[in-house]
Amino acid sequence: MSDDKTAAAVRARVVIERTYKAQAEELWDLWTTKKGFESWWGPQGFRVEVHSLEARVGGRLHYDMIADTPEMVEAMRRMGRPPSHVTRARFVEVKPHQHLAIAHVIDFLPGVEPYESAMRVDLLASRDHVRMVVTLEPMHDEDFTKMSTLGFSSQLTKLDKRFERRAEAIEPTSPLPAATPVLMFEGQAEAAMTWYVSLLRNSAIRSIERYGAGGPGKEGSVVQARFTLNGREFMCIDSPVKHQFTFTPAISVLVECESEAEVERLFGALSAGGKVLMPLDTYPFSKKFGWLADKYGVSWQLGLCP
Repeated sequence: MSDDKTAAAVRARVVIERTYKAQAEELWDLWTTKKGFESWWGPQGFRVEVHSLEARVGGRLHYDMIADTPEMVEAMRRMGRPPSHVTRARFVEVKPHQHLAIAHVIDFLPGVEPYESAMRVDLLASRDHVRMVVTLEPMHDEDFTKMSTLGFSSQLTKLDKRFERRAEAIEPTSPLPAATPVLMFEGQAEAAMTWYVSLLRNSAIRSIERYGAGGPGKEGSVVQARFTLNGREFMCIDSPVKHQFTFTPAISVLVECESEAEVERLFGALSAGGKVLMPLDTYPFSKKFGWLADKYGVSWQLGLCP
């Protein structure tokens, strides 16, 4: 590949992230064992049958990708393609429970010379959660890159549902709210989300989708991310458009704490670099209450549980 093509490929990489309540060993097995791989690989409506999986550098990964529903079989027929095809790949890098890279051979497209397309997987463990970062190399053209990305995102929903069910079984929560708050930033979405999650208990980053080189947002900024704060789901985005408005105190995140110490801790952390709207004090409606706008402009009301 020429230097120009190499640079273009690097710019066009797609990064998809998920955070699951799991151990790194569990996610590793989903990528490196026949049983694990077959349990989730393939977009919705497809499944795989693994013929060879050797999780070592240079090891083979051979499987059949099979349309598994009448709708998908018919869709493949309309496109003039068989309901299944053999897929060949090899493991390029293997660092158990931390990192792997797989190169797939793309040899099933009429009129396209066979080539390899690589993906990198990084598992970043933190307490009882694992952040999985998947980096997809670009395909031979932009349209097929988008199709491949959608396909991979589709199969990830199988893992999303699996780990969501487990989290609900371990930590029963109330049903998700009918409406989810969305926070819009201009380049600070990931930093703000990571900060909030670090401050509040029972909080985690669930997923991140980033802009690639093609925009419209700055490469690496957040298209959409989902996270929970004390079990409540939020979304955040980075707007590619500069707006004349920002956050307003007319809408706040209300956090009801179990102790005065917790109120004071959160107030001190969130008000640093921000603006105090009502100082932390005793009020007729609360023994301990404070209202502030944090350094990103997001408004918070903190008080004791009633």
